[in-house]
Amino acid sequence: MRSRLFLALVALVASLASPSLALAHAELVSAEPGPGDEVVGSPTQIVANFSQNLDMSRTAMEVRNAAGETVAEGPVRGEGQRQIVLALPELAPGEYEVRWTTFSAEDNELHRGRYSFT
Repeated sequence: MRSRLFLALVALVASLASPSLALAHAELVSAEPGPGDEVVGSPTQIVANFSQNLDMSRTAMEVRNAAGETVAEGPVRGEGQRQIVLALPELAPGEYEVRWTTFSAEDNELHRGRYSFT
């Protein structure tokens, strides 16, 4: 009886200690250009990969210049269910902020984030 109780307690503690993807948001895993990148020339697109499958009908991305003006936004397309690809116009030298809103198709969670590149 004691060993069963001990095993149940160990299983409970282990399940609480390990992260569950079902409880997480669709987090940014990688991007090109990515956070803090210094790009030579003007990138033609942003490619961002996320940790969960996305509901593309409720996912968006925009890029703003240093003055806060939106230079690209939109409906996005991706290769697979975890990727956003946003086409960019010719960018002048400077700092740009990428903002995204993702809606996870796995856990129905909304998540927003941002990063900058130069």
